[in-house]
Amino acid sequence: AQGCLGINLYFERDPTINPATACPNPTAFTNVKCTLWGSAVTAASATNQGQWRGPMDSTGAAFHVVIAGSNGWSKPAPPPTQTGFTGPTALAGAINATTKHNPVTGNEDNIYIGTKFYNQPYDASVCAALCKSTTADNRAQALANYNKKGSNSDGTYQACNFYDAYLLSKNGVPQGLYCALYTAVVDKSYATVTGTTQGNNVYTVSNSYSYSLTAPDNGTVATA
Repeated sequence: AQGCLGINLYFERDPTINPATACPNPTAFTNVKCTLWGSAVTAASATNQGQWRGPMDSTGAAFHVVIAGSNGWSKPAPPPTQTGFTGPTALAGAINATTKHNPVTGNEDNIYIGTKFYNQPYDASVCAALCKSTTADNRAQALANYNKKGSNSDGTYQACNFYDAYLLSKNGVPQGLYCALYTAVVDKSYATVTGTTQGNNVYTVSNSYSYSLTAPDNGTVATA
């Protein structure tokens, strides 16, 4: 399946009928289940060991759903290409860069647009859509200001030409997708953020891939 980076195969003890007052502890049977994940499968994520279902019977016992024989596999494969972008380029970690040297002016230009977090499985297309919509919004605002000669009326705007899509995990458990946007291509040597520790929690970066806009946007409404 598209976006599938891991699978979990396991056996689950389930009731043959829904536990209820008339039959609180029915006969059990075994389901073989396979779940798909948009992140690597880790031992730290395997916390579901089963649960109790329905009312208790005359002995004080309810039906016990049990999970056993659980195994996981992760797929070390890059995400798919994205329309209008070149990539993906595998990175050692998340990119750590806010400026880039401009050889023409000799200045350090600000290239960092921002980062957005999505509480969902890894999907580089979400970051591609964010990159495009961010450019469109910024351009529309710059064009409006340019036409009315208001603030920031020089017709320039922050155009997203590059993004880094990565997965953040907390103590080995995937938390969601991060999209970091930039106005210029950043060399993969800047992908140095592999994780951090905050108190008793360890945060790690994985599945970090970058994409660059195939036809760069110069960030000027007069020539866009």
